Amino acid sequence: MHKNIMFVSHAATAIALVRSLVGDKQLPLRVGTCTLSTLNRVGKGGFQWEAEGVLAGGEFLPNGVERDWGFEDVQLDESGSVINDIGIRGTENEDPGFSGIVPEKSL
Repeated sequence: MHKNIMFVSHAATAIALVRSLVGDKQLPLRVGTCTLSTLNRVGKGGFQWEAEGVLAGGEFLPNGVERDWGFEDVQLDESGSVINDIGIRGTENEDPGFSGIVPEKSL
């Protein structure tokens, strides 16, 4: 059995995994860029986990939690299908910054 597992992912996958591990499919959770959630296994060999501290915390980041996302941001049509998400109005012309591994941009 693993003592520690590090999981790095996009917000939707991280939210779904945390909800599943803690056994609460409706857990309200917003995950931001580089946020951290720590979970501990309950009991020996069990499949139940509990949160340690703040889920999706960003207190260690210079500006705290940024660019957070949650399933409540998803827009559905009458049939329950996801519709085109236009993003946050007024941010269309913002510089998105760099993406991916670009070390010279991070200095």
